[in-house]
Amino acid sequence: MIDSAETLKNPRVAIMQPYFLPYIGYFQLICASDVFVFYDDVHFIKKGWLRRNRIWSNSQELLISLPCKGASQNKLINEVLVDTSHASFQGIRTSIEHAYRKSPQWQHVSQLLDDIFHERVCSISEFNERSIKAVMDYLGMPLNAVKSSELAPETRGMPRAERLIAISKKLNGTTYINMPGGKALYEPKIFESASVALKFLKPRIPNHTAPQAKGRAMNMSIIDAIMHYPPAEINVHLNNFEYD
Repeated sequence: MIDSAETLKNPRVAIMQPYFLPYIGYFQLICASDVFVFYDDVHFIKKGWLRRNRIWSNSQELLISLPCKGASQNKLINEVLVDTSHASFQGIRTSIEHAYRKSPQWQHVSQLLDDIFHERVCSISEFNERSIKAVMDYLGMPLNAVKSSELAPETRGMPRAERLIAISKKLNGTTYINMPGGKALYEPKIFESASVALKFLKPRIPNHTAPQAKGRAMNMSIIDAIMHYPPAEINVHLNNFEYD
């Protein structure tokens, strides 16, 4: 468990897999919720944002990817280990430094990177959870979070929508917030029949205004954003979203 979730009355609940240094829209979802659930006991997917993300380097996108041991879609993401002994693990830290060492916030963010890419044995879910928490701490933003594996292990194996409802209700949640991609997966009436309102967050992705990145959308890893702006400026964007 990252933080013990506070007991709240009718909290807004968001449930999302812990992605690898996700983009700003993921952090907007955290800020939109009262309790954030790291969905850490679902099956690993090789393609996606669990182990990969993008940064901006030498005027183009660069894919960064966490090395993993025995990654398999037959394993849960809290069972797949990050291979911190692999050369490419520290290579990510080096790639980020090469890409952003001339950025305005480099000196402030470099210690954060050292903390994130510290070698320790952990699953990919734990690594990503800790990284997200480290970014939130750096930004001075609260994170009221729990893991689905600890909160509601008995719900594993339930149909997808029913499980999200069960987890939300275990937290006394009356509102479940999902990202826009969920509109193709979830029917609001199913949630309403269980007395849980279903909302879809519509992230507002700002464009860079910093000279080095002016005009580019902040749609890459959060690292790309925090390298250019101090926490106070980032936090304005984290609270700038709407519902679709």
